[in-house]
Amino acid sequence: MHGIPQRQDSGSSLTFEAGSQWSQKIFSCATAVKATVKTVSFNYNGTDGLLSNLAVTNVQDKIYPDEASMPLWGVENTGGGYTNLELNLIWGLVSPTYENDANVSTVRQPSLYLPGWIDPTFISSGTGDLLVGSENLPGSDFAPQALETTYCVSPDGGCNGIDYTGDTNMAMWVRWQQLTTSAETASLIPNLIFTDTTASAIVGTKGVIGSGNTASQNDISISVTPYKQRVRYHYPFAIPALIVILLLALITLFMAITACISPGSNISRLRLHLQQGAAGRIYTAFLYAGPGVLTMKTKDWSRQFGKKIVDLSEQSSSETIALQWPQKEVRTVEEEQLVPDSGVRKKSWSN
Repeated sequence: MHGIPQRQDSGSSLTFEAGSQWSQKIFSCATAVKATVKTVSFNYNGTDGLLSNLAVTNVQDKIYPDEASMPLWGVENTGGGYTNLELNLIWGLVSPTYENDANVSTVRQPSLYLPGWIDPTFISSGTGDLLVGSENLPGSDFAPQALETTYCVSPDGGCNGIDYTGDTNMAMWVRWQQLTTSAETASLIPNLIFTDTTASAIVGTKGVIGSGNTASQNDISISVTPYKQRVRYHYPFAIPALIVILLLALITLFMAITACISPGSNISRLRLHLQQGAAGRIYTAFLYAGPGVLTMKTKDWSRQFGKKIVDLSEQSSSETIALQWPQKEVRTVEEEQLVPDSGVRKKSWSN
């Protein structure tokens, strides 16, 4: 860890002046995460209900009268089937019922150093950031990911999330400058970043309804607010669409009434117009001139002309009737025209 430069000569430690002398320390850090139980005392002024009125008055390690009263810590036992690179082990406080369980390694003591491993490639590539958004199982993932975030502090902006370098925050830069004057105080920097990261990433898991969450007496009332997803529509926005639907319905109704009461507008008349516009009716009326080809019933026309084949191309077979369009008569007219001042007669042809 590179410390903030310290000025060695007289002058302001916040200003880099030409010719000034500075020194910068480099620290080597080793970090482990330890879970412990603390006794915290609070003081709260509830007159106005503000969270700022809550103050922590004392924090100290919990005192246990004997070893039997110490917490029982448990760590997932995979039987050596995975490495720390492949899987982060689940840990936490366990019930005495599982103290000798084959799948859990247990120890009864005041604290527990959490298992886990940090992938150096995540830190060097700038991806070790718990704040950006990823899978977060607090019982196994939060500690390694929070440490990756703690040590992913890059001055070139390679790490996402909050800038802990002090480049964009003068107050933080001054704070780091004060802490990096010695190795004892410099060790607080990873602790502060780790605490700031994990404060919003984990919550307590202690039950609130009795011993083991199965108590039948002295229950504590818990207020629960159910949330349901609903899709609501504001009906005033549908007024234009309803007006259009109403107009279409009126137009359709008017056309239907007109078709029923008009003497020349009925289903039979509509069917007749469709028949007269059909290509098959037109061709058969042209090739087989006869009365009623355009007006005969569909079944009668299909029985008489339905199997006829009309070929519109210039080639036809014995089973095909070729539709020959009338040829246009072409004449050649020869004209003589006198060309002025030459005495020569000019001939021309026109079709």
